[in-house]
Amino acid sequence: MELQLQVKDTGVGIKKENLETIFEPFKQTEKGGENHEGTGLGLSISRQFARLMEGDITVESELGKGSIFTCTLKMMVQTKIEDFVKQPSKQIIGLQPSQTDYRILVVEDVKDNQLLMMKILSSVGFEVRSANNGQEALEMWQKWHPQLIWMDMRMPVMDGYEASRRIRQLEAENPNRQTPVIIIALTATAFDEERKAILEIGCNDFVPKPFKEAVIFEKMKQYLGLEYVYQESTINLSSHGTVNEVDNFEQLNAEMEKMPKAWVEELRKTALSAREKNLIHLIQEIPEQYFFLADSLNQMLEELAFEKIVNLTEGFNHE
Repeated sequence: MELQLQVKDTGVGIKKENLETIFEPFKQTEKGGENHEGTGLGLSISRQFARLMEGDITVESELGKGSIFTCTLKMMVQTKIEDFVKQPSKQIIGLQPSQTDYRILVVEDVKDNQLLMMKILSSVGFEVRSANNGQEALEMWQKWHPQLIWMDMRMPVMDGYEASRRIRQLEAENPNRQTPVIIIALTATAFDEERKAILEIGCNDFVPKPFKEAVIFEKMKQYLGLEYVYQESTINLSSHGTVNEVDNFEQLNAEMEKMPKAWVEELRKTALSAREKNLIHLIQEIPEQYFFLADSLNQMLEELAFEKIVNLTEGFNHE
């Protein structure tokens, strides 16, 4: 199916000859001879993301009346909870025995992102430490010698570009000191030029934000030669039984239907933004008699399976 979003404003409008140039990097329209605030990257990045998802962003505008921006995206939507229950997940639960103890450094200035990445990695047995900026990362690399660094590229004090460049420079000056560290950039950019620059400064690879847990583990397997332990399952519950039979989706559906629509919508929005603490509060609001729903959501949260929670809300109407 195709999802279409429209944003309409009643501003001054855009000249016809400028309709395509506004999507170019660092280009802005003018009002009264002065540029609007901002870098002029927002529309360009947004269109790049839309096209990566096999969609596009277009604009219609009339001077003096305003503009309409239309975003179209190709979507695959699960609308039934049966689909959610039937699909098994290949969950990574640990590392195969007799492997090296892997030290992983997470460099990220946004605390929520940092904690999420650390939780994902430590849950399967990696030794994980964090740094808030490139300067801290450089010091941690010199003292702790991680085998792999997840490097955010946009940070205060020292960004990921400079930190990666200095690490490679120090490695070149001391070639016998240690095996070169694997550096994988975490970046929100959609531009090929910037991704090329990331590789040129010495990063081994990059992963776009927002990242998927499966991609994180796959990249680490690729560069460190890891072997994981997997658990095939659907949804395992704690003290009240298991949801591993298709028939049990009816109970999950029934309990979701009894929750207020506003709560279901808030659950959906919170899962989409991966706000773990807010999800905990929402689950705590579930009445005690709906323990089946509460246990299901608690396990999904423990596994950081935010996509599963979103899919669970798909059978309901949203405002």
